[in-house]
Amino acid sequence: MEEKTDIAKKHLIQRALVDSGMHEQNLTIGDDVLRDIILSYTRESGVRQLERTINKLCSKAARELVEN
Repeated sequence: MEEKTDIAKKHLIQRALVDSGMHEQNLTIGDDVLRDIILSYTRESGVRQLERTINKLCSKAARELVEN
């Protein structure tokens, strides 16, 4: 759990924000949200599904930002 959280904070979130064209000011993923994502949406020992889920979250947030 702690390793996935560290990897997500240091690498996955930053990459997903850049890929979706957003900045850290547009979307902040808190520790409690990240913990819920890890516990509820990822069942594997690696971080591939976590990366997909974070990418999906950033894409939806970018779409909402553009539409509104």
